[in-house]
Amino acid sequence: KVRFYRNRSFIDEEKITLTRRPWVAVIDHDTGDRKGNIDLIEQLCSSAENEGMDCLAVFAAWGKSSTLALKSIKSLTKQAPLAGVISLQDFVIGGGEGRVETIQVLKQLNVPILKGIRLIDRTRQQWTLSEDGLPWNSVHYRVAMPEIQGVSQSLVLATAAKAWMHEKTGLRLSITEPLPNQVERMIRRVSGWHNLRSKNNSDKKVAVIYYNHPPGRHNIGADNLDVPASLWNILNLMNAEGYSTGSLPKNSIAPLDIIQEKGVKLPAQ
Repeated sequence: KVRFYRNRSFIDEEKITLTRRPWVAVIDHDTGDRKGNIDLIEQLCSSAENEGMDCLAVFAAWGKSSTLALKSIKSLTKQAPLAGVISLQDFVIGGGEGRVETIQVLKQLNVPILKGIRLIDRTRQQWTLSEDGLPWNSVHYRVAMPEIQGVSQSLVLATAAKAWMHEKTGLRLSITEPLPNQVERMIRRVSGWHNLRSKNNSDKKVAVIYYNHPPGRHNIGADNLDVPASLWNILNLMNAEGYSTGSLPKNSIAPLDIIQEKGVKLPAQ
C-alpha cells in the first residue's frame, strides 16, 4: 500500500540511500504511476535535480497508508535535510481516520507542505482561458481541505490531455500531462523556502504591508484597529529574533508620525 519511486524505478524503503543534499518528497495516490500521472512525477524530480536537490516519490493508498508514507518520509530525514513536501493528494492526507495523526506528523516534519493539482477535467487551453482556474465545485477538496492540514500554496501542475475513443470498448479515455513551467515554478518555490530557512534572520528581507485606503495621511487604520501599535510590536518581536530592523521608536505612538511623514499614499492632486 506504500511504494517508493526514485530514479525512474521502484525501490524498497530499506534500500533508499540519500545523499547529503537537500531533498524533495512527493506524496501521491497509489495511482501515481499510471500513464500520464507518472510523467508529472518524472518532471518534478528532474526539476528538483536541476535545482541541486534529490527527489523521492511515495505512492500511497487512500487512508492510513498515506499517514504511514509520511512517517517513512520523516524517518528518511535522518539521512539528509528535507527541503519540502509536495502533495498531489486531494482531500486530506490520511483520510478521515488518519487526518489528526497526519497533522502531528506534518508538524514534526516542520517543512513547507505544498499542494500540486492535477486538473483532470480541463485541458491546458481550457484552464488557461478560464475565468475561475478551477471548477468551483472542486475548490473544497483540491484547495480548502488540504489547507486544514497546512498543505497550501496550491499550483496546477498538470491538465487533461486530449481525450480519445477506445476502438474496441467505445470508452472515452483521457490522461493528464504536466505543465513544465508550473512544475519548475513549484520546485523553485520549494528551493526558495529551503534557502530562506537556511539563512540567518539578519540576512532575510521582509516586507510589511499595512492598510492606507482611501489614500491620505490620516487614514492609517483598518476598522479602527491600532495599526501603528501592531507594527511596533511586530518589529520589536522581529528584532528580538535577530532580524535587522534598525533603531526602533521607544513607544507604540511614535510610529504613527513616521508613517504619516514617509509611508502613506497621497491622493492624486
